Amino acid sequence: MVRAISFFNCYCTFVSTVTTWVLLIGKILFKEKVMKLAVLGVIMGSIGFVMLIIPSLAAQFLEFDSPGNTFELVCIFALTIAAHSWSVGSLYSSNS
Repeated sequence: MVRAISFFNCYCTFVSTVTTWVLLIGKILFKEKVMKLAVLGVIMGSIGFVMLIIPSLAAQFLEFDSPGNTFELVCIFALTIAAHSWSVGSLYSSNS
C-alpha cells in the first residue's frame, strides 16, 4: 500500500507543479503576460496539490523508520526538479 501511495503522490507532484513553473518562469525569464484567470487556476491547483501531499509529508515526520517514506520524499523532490526542467524546455521551445 505504501508504494501505491508513493507513486500516486509523486505523480501528482509532477503534474501539478508543471503549470506553476510555466507561469513563473514565463513571467520572470520570458516576460510573458500573465492573465488573472491563469493565476486563479494555478492557485486552485496548488491548493489541490497541498491537499494530496500533506498526508505523505505528515507520515514522513511521524514515522522516521519507514523506508517507504524516505522513498516518497526523494521522489517528490526529484519530480519537482523534473517539472521545473520540463517547464523551461516548453517555454524555450515555444519562444525560439
